[in-house]
Amino acid sequence: MGTHLPLIFVSNAYTVAVVGSFNFSKYILTAPIGFIGQNLSQVFLERISQKRRDDKPIFKDLNRLTGFLALTSLTFVLPLMFLGPWLFTFVFGSQWEMAGEFSQILAIAIGIRFVVSPTSGLLLALGKVKLVSIWQWTHFLLVITLVPVSKLNWEIESFLIYFSCIEIVSYILYGGFIYYAAAINDRNLTAVS
Repeated sequence: MGTHLPLIFVSNAYTVAVVGSFNFSKYILTAPIGFIGQNLSQVFLERISQKRRDDKPIFKDLNRLTGFLALTSLTFVLPLMFLGPWLFTFVFGSQWEMAGEFSQILAIAIGIRFVVSPTSGLLLALGKVKLVSIWQWTHFLLVITLVPVSKLNWEIESFLIYFSCIEIVSYILYGGFIYYAAAINDRNLTAVS
């Protein structure tokens, strides 16, 4: 639900062209990384679950995957930040230049989400359902702040910057929860040994 709410707020406050460009840029940015992220997430969850059953540490695996995802993220975030409008125009046609401009604003948030999301299964593998719930509620409440913001008649770019900041803060918090859970897990293994 939280991922679809921004589209509702954008459609209530901006023109059809803006809504279309926002939706298109969001789809183009999230679809491929969602596919890659989901596959990596499944492999990571299997590995972490096995290590958990074998009482082996998991922090190094988390660091390795996070590093790989961060480097991979940079390969699409940096070009979008600097060449977004040109790339969208070149690939999709001149009518999507605005979507390319929006992708410049959204790129960092989508990149951070790409780094954190595939590792989120770790919390469930460790039985940290409460942390997942806290994050989901926090993210939802932050996204809900878009309601009053959408009534402020901001330029779409300002709205998207605000939205991106929400996503960045939310996913950095989520990553913090994941790293905290992994560190506690490994520390507990060391204490038992």
